[in-house]
Amino acid sequence: MIDAGRELVVDHRIADIDIVRVCDRAGLTRRYFYQEFADIDTYLDEVFRAHAEDAAVAIIAAAVAARGDLSDRIAAGMEAAIAFVMEGFGGKGSAESTLSATAMFSRHRAALTDVAFAKALEMYKAVNGGEPMPSKLHGYTAIVVGGTAEALLRWLRGDLDLTRDELVATCVDGLGLMRSALDDTAAIQIPD
Repeated sequence: MIDAGRELVVDHRIADIDIVRVCDRAGLTRRYFYQEFADIDTYLDEVFRAHAEDAAVAIIAAAVAARGDLSDRIAAGMEAAIAFVMEGFGGKGSAESTLSATAMFSRHRAALTDVAFAKALEMYKAVNGGEPMPSKLHGYTAIVVGGTAEALLRWLRGDLDLTRDELVATCVDGLGLMRSALDDTAAIQIPD
């Protein structure tokens, strides 16, 4: 049923997704829907959580796979984040689909940042032999994830007069400044 929601989010505006449409797409009854979900909002929250997990994995994979320095990896991760929001939430280039992507991202930004933050912590532990992230770095990671999500949302809304490339470059610059502010830069390791 979650897959049906993913398809519907790409094909329709969020406001047009209802229980009947979900059940028709999934080939299931409304009774089954209500056994699993309290209402359409709860269902869409679960669709988004599944989507957020996929997004976090794709963003981290893009950053890890990128060759070059940290700036190149940050840029690859930002490109993956933009693509995932624009393509994964139905942002196929039209004004209407971009508004739909923006609404979905805005509504679920907290869930996405929670998932992205958890993935960053997992990656840190994997790279650093299971050691927990130091408190200061933990705080910086929260700022980076939340700030990046806010910048992306403002760009989607049209509040930032930047091209896509300029948005990526701005985030790279900002994250580079954040990294240079760390006292213990050796703590940040990205696997090859």
